[in-house]
Amino acid sequence: MEQIASFFDTLDDLNELLSSPALRGKVARSRSVLAQVFVSSSGGSLAQAAAARVAALEGRVVVVGASTCGEICGGRARSASNVLSLLLFDAAELRAEAYAATPGSEAALAGRIAEGIARAGDAPLKGVLLLSTSGTVEAGALLRALHGRLPGLPLFGAGAGDGLEQGRTVVLCGTRTLEAGCIAVGLYGHALEVMRQTYLGWEPMGKRMRATRAAGCVMHTIDDQPAMEVYRHYLGIEGNDRLFHNAMEFPFLVEREGELLARVPHKALPDGAIEFIGDVREGEELRFGYANVDGILARARGTQAEVRAFEPQAILFYSCICRYFVMQKDVELELRPYEAMAPTAGFFTYGEFCDLGSSSPMMTSTLLVVALREGAGQGGVPQAPMAGAPAAALCESSHSRILSRFQHFVRAIAGDLERANDELLALAEHDALTGLVNRRKLQALLAAEALRARRHGDDFCVLLGDIDHFKHINDNFGHEAGDAVLRLVAHTLASQVRGVDTVCRWGGEEFVVLLPQTHLEEAMQCAERLRRCVEALYDEGDSPLPRRVTLSLGVAAYPRHGDVQTPLLAAADKALYEAKHGGRNQVRAGQDA
Repeated sequence: MEQIASFFDTLDDLNELLSSPALRGKVARSRSVLAQVFVSSSGGSLAQAAAARVAALEGRVVVVGASTCGEICGGRARSASNVLSLLLFDAAELRAEAYAATPGSEAALAGRIAEGIARAGDAPLKGVLLLSTSGTVEAGALLRALHGRLPGLPLFGAGAGDGLEQGRTVVLCGTRTLEAGCIAVGLYGHALEVMRQTYLGWEPMGKRMRATRAAGCVMHTIDDQPAMEVYRHYLGIEGNDRLFHNAMEFPFLVEREGELLARVPHKALPDGAIEFIGDVREGEELRFGYANVDGILARARGTQAEVRAFEPQAILFYSCICRYFVMQKDVELELRPYEAMAPTAGFFTYGEFCDLGSSSPMMTSTLLVVALREGAGQGGVPQAPMAGAPAAALCESSHSRILSRFQHFVRAIAGDLERANDELLALAEHDALTGLVNRRKLQALLAAEALRARRHGDDFCVLLGDIDHFKHINDNFGHEAGDAVLRLVAHTLASQVRGVDTVCRWGGEEFVVLLPQTHLEEAMQCAERLRRCVEALYDEGDSPLPRRVTLSLGVAAYPRHGDVQTPLLAAADKALYEAKHGGRNQVRAGQDA
């Protein structure tokens, strides 16, 4: 097989390309031809006219295409141009279908594709090209439904663009254009091999947030604040018609099934919500993302090595418009090296499609590289070094070099702030003298444990302990000795409980121990063990204690002694009072509520 690809600006340019006797001869001799027409205008007239001229070629030609946000050919990127890609197959068979769609019909659409394209053909299915209109089809829902029916489907493709006009998008099959629908092309062949590689290059920055209200592609609130307010607060971006242009460099990043995905804002809605390119899910953790130029370069080199080893005969690109927007002309520096391996063509998209095996997410800000060949490779014989692809190539551009250094600076500052915040959080949640969690943190843990126990029907217990006659230690041996006693008792308690338990300095000489998923009988045994361990400290040969120290403890169980934290702690405190008045150095259980 081979690929013939070229830019064309007018129909006259296209006619000149198609009139070549050499090209027409190759098309006529091919078993099948996949012609892809990528047009910058989302108006259907140019796409239809171009498709009609290509379809008139003599041979078994399947014509599909899409409107774009920019075009790729020969390792070069353009906007406001057009591209024709002809994949000439020696043996592979093709089948293409156009599917009109209505809102909410994605699951039914997936069923039609699965029963048609994915199951047709005598030869094995090696690839499915999917081109979809953007905005009128929820591609994320379509991809999930397809994956549910046929997990691991060798799918690749993208969402059509609109020249950054935020208008309509179109896909075409033959001379038919759709403003709401998708095109699917099945590629079948015993000798056909298809490799698909994706990489993002965006990295998370800033605080972790949560989608508190979201549905479909619309994010209503983040941390209970209007989604638009988050972009306004952190990036100074207003919710107007320019939201997509202003915010595409800073998508939200989410992790799903082990994959980091970007979600790019597309449109601001009147209630402060944001419509994204790609689905968003309630409850997901979000962080802003930024394009790490050095990371993109490193991933590009790794992917280029894998594609080179595949020994492709043709390469297709489906690259998010965000990459072009951020890297500008420097985007060619990640595309150009592939041209030394095989002819390349593609377009800049509103979302990239690739079934990853474990999932088939809607991607954005991603580069999808599809390498094809017919027949076996040459045994992995190394190819000559790629022209223009040294490791430092990306930094030869002043734009990328400056952007890279600025991003390094931002990462360093963000790292400093994150470490400082971690230190402040540790100080805010821990007791400075003993290192145990403090009262504030324990109250939050106790509230969370009560919710968990209520949801799952579990028990848990709290122990409230008080060092006996601690005032006597301070008065007779000094506060330094008292502090030493507190530290030693704290260490003893923490060393005698499970990893899931929490020991807290509640205040003064009082300690609280939270025991998740623990019954009262088990908690009483734990409290008795802690009492004995503290009592035995003075008997150790090198004990720093000025005198024998003992501990009295009260035990309360959820829900037996209280179903919220205040009654529960009150029950433990009353039991501790009884232990004190019963002679100290003992354990008492709370009274049933």
